[in-house]
Amino acid sequence: MVTKIPKIEIDFCDRNLTGKGGLAFLGRVARHVDLLGDLERLPALKRRARGVSDARRTWTLIASLACGNGALSDLDALGWDRAACALLGVQWRDPDARRTGEHLARFGPSDVEELRAVGRKVAGWIAPAVIERWVAELGYVPLFVDGSQIEVQGRNFEGAAKDYKGDVSFQLGAAFLGELQVSGRLGPGNADAAGPWREQLERDVEPLLEGVPVWGRMDNAYYRQEVVEHFEERGWDYSISVTSATYKSPILEAVDEVLEEADWEPINDSERAAFVTYSSRKWRRERTYVVVRRDEENGCRLLFPIYTVILVSRDDLPLKELVARHRAKQGQENAFKGPLTEMNLHHPRCAALCANQAYYECALIAQLLVRAIQYKLLPEASRECGLGYVMRHVMRTVGMLVRSGGRLRLDFARSNWQLAWLWYAADRLA
Repeated sequence: MVTKIPKIEIDFCDRNLTGKGGLAFLGRVARHVDLLGDLERLPALKRRARGVSDARRTWTLIASLACGNGALSDLDALGWDRAACALLGVQWRDPDARRTGEHLARFGPSDVEELRAVGRKVAGWIAPAVIERWVAELGYVPLFVDGSQIEVQGRNFEGAAKDYKGDVSFQLGAAFLGELQVSGRLGPGNADAAGPWREQLERDVEPLLEGVPVWGRMDNAYYRQEVVEHFEERGWDYSISVTSATYKSPILEAVDEVLEEADWEPINDSERAAFVTYSSRKWRRERTYVVVRRDEENGCRLLFPIYTVILVSRDDLPLKELVARHRAKQGQENAFKGPLTEMNLHHPRCAALCANQAYYECALIAQLLVRAIQYKLLPEASRECGLGYVMRHVMRTVGMLVRSGGRLRLDFARSNWQLAWLWYAADRLA
């Protein structure tokens, strides 16, 4: 029997309600890392005696992105949320989409780099907790380097160009330590598929990993000698997918020449694997590969086996372990896709390239702050949850802002799904 839907009367109230109660936690971690002070000190940002400063505009954009609102127009809605503005320490209606867009349009390459340095500082604060977790759990930190196309719809987007697929886009290069994105660089659409990998590693990633065991996971775009040698010079382990038919065919020819049926070792019910060494004329020395062979699909034997080729730095580990370590990059690929979806970053927001680069740097800082809430304020069990889950059940929580005795208090609704998390975080802030 279907329950009868009740007739609801509609009314309005003057209470300071907000659906973004998690901004109280965001403001606390931002204050701890002195984010507002760093934004005020950026040479690109103007300091005004009156009106809204550019630092406050940047801060409200970061806060809006941290709630999963990836459109500039979302700032107008934030500006009408009196309680949310109070939690951010800004005036009602300070967040303004048009003015923020004009502010981003004034960014140049050096200004973007200054903003990127702010992101590095935030990453340097939260990364040690993430690194400690993964070293304790795996014995190493999984480093994932990848690139993604940012689709462009419309005209007059500076730097947009056809990528290797023929689609008009920008290129976004990213680096992750576990699930934590510590680097994100937006470039023109016709840039190298591997993006600015060397600059990202040297400037954004390596300062966080001194003395830390690392396992790098990469896709075919990074199958090149200079990448491999860069990892080896730093004593990092790595595994790289070799999916290009051009690169894979000589290795599979070597498989046919040197491997016997007894050389294949079962790694699960449907796959077997073997080590193969191969030396290309373009590479300076012989390299080790793991070749995975699948003979069955959904319980049916295949007419021709399917081969997967992975370049690895070590041959002293079991084949099953090497394959498992490399395939675990799927989780980090999801961590890359998640923010693009949760923050609605699949499409650029500005016409100028530097403006878009600044926008994506703000999105990176927003991600880092949300991860800081997850690692610094929430229970340890929350670390198993993705960024989007934290945004939905912490950042976008319902609360009422109350002024009592000259002080502000945020009352969370007891109907919030992760009430225990909110209670735990509130206790940490007390």
